[in-house]
Amino acid sequence: MDWTILGIEPTTDASKIEQAYNDRLQYIDLENRPEEFTKLREAYEEALRLAGDSAGTAADFRPGFISLYSDLSRRIDPDQWKEFLTAQEKTLGWNKTMKSLLDELMDRHILPAKVWKFLEERYHFSEQKEILYNSYPAQYIADVILKGPSQEDLLPFELFVPGKDGDEADRYLRLYYEAAGSRPDQTAEIFEKLNALAEQHPFGKALEARNAVFTGDRSKLTLLRAICDVNPGYSDLQTYLATAYMAAGEPAECASVCEKILETDSSISVKILYSQALAASGKYREASDYVTTVIKDPSADTRLVGRLSAMRAEWNMPVIQELQEKQEKGRASQNDLVDLSWRYLQNNMIEEAARTASGIESQFTDPIKYCDLMNQIGFVTGDYDSAIRSADVLISLAERSKDGLQDRLPEFYARKANTLYASGNKKEAVSTYKEALDKTGNDRNILTMLCRILMGEKEYAEAAEYSRRMIRTNEDSYMGHFLLAEALYGLGDRAAANAEANAALQMESGDLELVVLKTRMLIDDKAFGDAETILESLKRSGADQVTAVKWCSALIKELKYHNDDEALDDYFDIAERLESGEYLSWASQVYYRIATVMGAQVDRDDQESMQRVREAVEKGLRIDPDDKDLLRYRDIIDNKFSDQLHEKE
Repeated sequence: MDWTILGIEPTTDASKIEQAYNDRLQYIDLENRPEEFTKLREAYEEALRLAGDSAGTAADFRPGFISLYSDLSRRIDPDQWKEFLTAQEKTLGWNKTMKSLLDELMDRHILPAKVWKFLEERYHFSEQKEILYNSYPAQYIADVILKGPSQEDLLPFELFVPGKDGDEADRYLRLYYEAAGSRPDQTAEIFEKLNALAEQHPFGKALEARNAVFTGDRSKLTLLRAICDVNPGYSDLQTYLATAYMAAGEPAECASVCEKILETDSSISVKILYSQALAASGKYREASDYVTTVIKDPSADTRLVGRLSAMRAEWNMPVIQELQEKQEKGRASQNDLVDLSWRYLQNNMIEEAARTASGIESQFTDPIKYCDLMNQIGFVTGDYDSAIRSADVLISLAERSKDGLQDRLPEFYARKANTLYASGNKKEAVSTYKEALDKTGNDRNILTMLCRILMGEKEYAEAAEYSRRMIRTNEDSYMGHFLLAEALYGLGDRAAANAEANAALQMESGDLELVVLKTRMLIDDKAFGDAETILESLKRSGADQVTAVKWCSALIKELKYHNDDEALDDYFDIAERLESGEYLSWASQVYYRIATVMGAQVDRDDQESMQRVREAVEKGLRIDPDDKDLLRYRDIIDNKFSDQLHEKE
């Protein structure tokens, strides 16, 4: 027994062995040096055996675990895990079984999504992550245990040959993950290793063929098409084929494949690929119109909408040029002018849109398209009365309609409510949204916008009520859980807000606003390490300059590292964005942090500096006159609590 691996003197005290093991575990790089964990684990188990610790039953747990894990047909079956773990819990107890399971998953954790979800439901890892972080490497808990239940399978496990050796499948999966995450021109050696394995999988062959097309071998399109034909119903395989067609310069074929995928899979990534294929085929009008439907998709986050809007603006230009030529030659119909005005609007050419719309004779156009256009122009030009009148006409037409126009009734109500809110008639806006719910049922978009307005007015209790209504309508609504988390956070119920945020993240871990909300909660709870882990991930994804992300980073700089100068620079940058028109529901807090950081740095007798502190407070109070932090700090700088001025929070 080599006790130096554990870093302690020989002992029969199981608690000391346990502590030494956990201490060493924190410094192991599981991803790059897994052999170190294996040595540590073996030393730990041998030490427990020598200590005669009957409670250290990992040696009893391991054979059954390895037997289950190595048989792929059993490994992918949640019922097999249930049977195994139930038997272990009768012998070891719930806690020791969970711990033994986690110890083994450090070395063997390639499981299908359905098994990860079963394990989360049984052991509630996400609810006790703080405890787990104290006993296991943070990277392992964050990247394996917590992410496992929220991720879908990268490839279908059932397409492996049943009964094949589980270790062989593991090797295949690891290589496949590596290939999928590498540049196509850097995967040749990986595929050589894949093809040398006895276990094979059509996704690996498809990825290899796709990468070959990407690097110039168009002949592999035939093989890729054949793999898709033999394995119908897998949209990921079809997507490989679609992207390969696009890379091979065959956008029409790409569009055709995308159309088939979209019959059963409405993922935004496929929709974007389809619109790009249309544009590459010269169908700019169709591409622009289609990407507009993607922009309206509620699941499209802010960053994605910005990129899609830029794509649409580019594709609109040849259509605009064509319509302008018809207009100059006097051949443009009234419907052509409506179309031209819309495309001006989409390209942020507001004056051109308004000027063109002013020359339209409404009696010769489609009334829906015309009123739709005038509603939008009224909104963006600030002619709110015109926008509201147009919205009322749209609502009336939709209510009387007997065709599909009724489906747009929630949208038209939303237009009216948004305009009322923008014009300052906030109570009327809320009433309009509620009227829409009465007439259209629990429409997701209406409930979402109503909740956001209520939270903007700090009506958190009512926002929570409508969020719960959304969840009752659809238990799997991540947006409902997300909005409820925001509302509960506003009410100060952090524990409940955290639970709802976790529930939402289990359903949709890629929503930037949701991730930022979770990060803010962690910072409030001074869980800075967890918050930084998330921020590092966001930085790698290119989101570090998003205002809300920058805000969280600045808070970490100030509150954890006490780097006030850098934090203050970030706060001023955020304030400049706010003054340029960007909206944040918690904008007043930006000025509160500016005031407190500056206030801690200046001398009370420095009137010029103190005036800047006062200005920051007043700017925050103009955004939210009832902000308690700002009101209290204003009292402090007005000498009511002079001794507290330099006590920065």
